[in-house]
Amino acid sequence: MSLTKVSYSMIKGAPVNVIDYISGGTGTSGDPYVGWDTAITWAANTEYVFPVGVFQYSAELSLAYAGIFLRGAGTGTVLQFTGSGVCIRFEGGVGSGVFNIRMDGFLIKGNANASHGLYLTNCHHISFKNIIVVNVATYGFYINFSVLGIIENFSCTVNGGLSSFMPVTGLQIDASATYASTYSSEILVINPIIEGVSGVGIKFGRCVFSKILNGTSEANSTGIEFTADAGINTIDGTDCESNSAYDFNISGTNNILRGAISGSTTGGMMTIVGANAIVDGGHAYTVNNSGTATEFYNFEVTGGLFNDTGINTIIGSVYSDAARSFLPTNNNPSNLFYNGSMESWSAGTSVAPDGWTFGGTSATVARDASTVKHGTYSAKITRVGTDCYLTQSLFTTDIGLPYLKTRQLVIGAWIWASVANTARITITTAANVAQSIYHSGNSTWQFISITINIPSTATVCVPYLEVNNTNTSVYFDAVSINLFIF
Repeated sequence: MSLTKVSYSMIKGAPVNVIDYISGGTGTSGDPYVGWDTAITWAANTEYVFPVGVFQYSAELSLAYAGIFLRGAGTGTVLQFTGSGVCIRFEGGVGSGVFNIRMDGFLIKGNANASHGLYLTNCHHISFKNIIVVNVATYGFYINFSVLGIIENFSCTVNGGLSSFMPVTGLQIDASATYASTYSSEILVINPIIEGVSGVGIKFGRCVFSKILNGTSEANSTGIEFTADAGINTIDGTDCESNSAYDFNISGTNNILRGAISGSTTGGMMTIVGANAIVDGGHAYTVNNSGTATEFYNFEVTGGLFNDTGINTIIGSVYSDAARSFLPTNNNPSNLFYNGSMESWSAGTSVAPDGWTFGGTSATVARDASTVKHGTYSAKITRVGTDCYLTQSLFTTDIGLPYLKTRQLVIGAWIWASVANTARITITTAANVAQSIYHSGNSTWQFISITINIPSTATVCVPYLEVNNTNTSVYFDAVSINLFIF
């Protein structure tokens, strides 16, 4: 009696082994499997196994089947698309979504005519893990109106020697006009690696209740972007650097950046727009905030400026100068200044505010209620002919100069200036002088700070809020001195 050997795929309920449905090729390097894409009958609730090899195909692979699972063996399992358009598409119709789609362990390679690596529409309860996409023109991975998903270890990178060219956008989660008034939601993106795309690495459009956890998006134009339609999303522990325009460009409402690292050293790499954003932990070289009610906590500005033109910004704890300077609110309990908030003017509105001394021939000082960072008033200093300043040494009598010696002081102030190289902070101890950088003169509020170690030979310790070099008006508000004890 002769026995007939059946393929593994013929066993009822077993995964379908794709190499049982090929017309030629062995799948070794340079010798792709051929014919498999037309010979296979795709079906719902079925697992398809792709071993190591090159699976070449020319027609768009459209797999809108509920419960379908494509399982590869990792980078060695190559889906090589030679046609035009989308390499792999999972698309439910309007009003009829597709559920429970999974894909794990593939390298998807397109060509100059391929627009998308992966494209999903109206797909829900999805899981895409360990996917690499290269050599597509527009999107590495585009998710359109999909709910409840995990995107884990998705990579679209110029590094690793797998790509010839990169797309404009690495990963985008959105909802198109076809699905008006809908949003993609509850999408968890774990450890993405997006490097070297020409546009945005990771972009959230009409996307809510979603999260990026760890990973990186670097050497792109923009690392991570949330548009005005993105809301209640979270970035947690994600590192972006070496992007040319922004590391983080965050619009929308109620978005959270927790432990987000902006490693680029050019201006404005972390930009916050929109409303009710929370920035908690992490650091950036420069921050530009123009949002409404943005909150900053436990955040470090590593070398540039903290530019705040926002409305009702809440400063919990933000540090600069290697985590030494505190950017204060108008109620900073550790502030050593008297009336650093510039709220008290009991001697009159055209003389120095309470606790301060004003100097400078022909210069003027005035209480101002129109250009204010915190509280109700700021101090407006106008230079006329000679350099001028506000100073205060009262705190040295409260603490005692002997106690300050060998300790470190940090002075910082919110400063508004419209002319560059005019406004700065100076601290003198007679034995040494420390001077901050000048305000850039861009007509915004900037937090300027300086750190000084008080030498044992100090005879005084006096800070100055200075207006130098050019006749102009400068505004000072929320001035703080903090003492660090070592």
